[in-house]
Amino acid sequence: MVKISIIIPCYNLSSYINSCIEGISRQPVGKVEYIFINDGSTDDTLRQIEEFCKTKPYCKIITQPNAGVSSARNTGIKHAEGEYIYLLDGDDILTDNAVSSMLDAIKDSDCDAVLSETIVLQNGSERKIPLPIADEIYTPEEIYKNVRVFPLMPQLLYRSDIIKKHNLRFDDNLKFGEVYEFTIHFFCYANTVKVISKCFFKYVMRDNSATHIPNYSKDLSIIETLKKYKQIGKRFSSFPSFNLTAFKIVMSFTYNKYAKLGLTSSAAIENIKYLLEDNDIRNLIKEISRSTNIPIKDRLLAIYVNLSGVRGYKLLTKLF
Repeated sequence: MVKISIIIPCYNLSSYINSCIEGISRQPVGKVEYIFINDGSTDDTLRQIEEFCKTKPYCKIITQPNAGVSSARNTGIKHAEGEYIYLLDGDDILTDNAVSSMLDAIKDSDCDAVLSETIVLQNGSERKIPLPIADEIYTPEEIYKNVRVFPLMPQLLYRSDIIKKHNLRFDDNLKFGEVYEFTIHFFCYANTVKVISKCFFKYVMRDNSATHIPNYSKDLSIIETLKKYKQIGKRFSSFPSFNLTAFKIVMSFTYNKYAKLGLTSSAAIENIKYLLEDNDIRNLIKEISRSTNIPIKDRLLAIYVNLSGVRGYKLLTKLF
């Protein structure tokens, strides 16, 4: 019986997929299946995947026209046979003991999800991001109660029967924060989350990632992401950590990113102005600025953004 289905969306990753494949090749065989979703790649990605999978019955390859990472993940979910589902991007890498750690985590507990730590790999240097919560089994509410901010890269094992029973899928309309949105939705039906201080994967930070390159029309879609968080996350909205997580995600893809890049073009200014005029974002910023349960540095940023607006943004671009 397949215990874990690892879903790997791939689109034009010929320069990176080999590192992902090498990580998979170091895992033990048995109880795990790997589902590669070739999302309409036009480079050498498909050939590399086929070469790796041709002698491995535990690997599946599904090719579809290019429809984006959320669609690719949804295709993988549809074909997954495992009791748990794990999402791995094709340019990220499983740690050497990832599968063994996953199997150990679910062996003696009937948890609905497993939340693990993350290793960030950037320019050849590794940095471990520890979880802000002790190893234990929690309810989703206890997770939000005991952290200041939910891990911004929520890398979890998800129990697949919850996903399939409630027809949970990734929202194709969200360009940012879609994994967290899926996690919130999953938590609405989950009862137990196991937290472990193990790392299942290495997140490869690249200079051409969405957090480093402005895309003005796409970046504004973070407003829709926030609306979706509010819509499905009512069960957790009373916890300061829920709102702070949303605030950090919104700021990271717009205000903060643009300021750090020193963007003073009219397009950047208009984006920031549009962002700060949105009612949902304005209300979120005000809520963070007024909450006494929010860490002071985050509260100060919210106060600064709330009071200074576009003028304050222009000042920050000069300071970075």
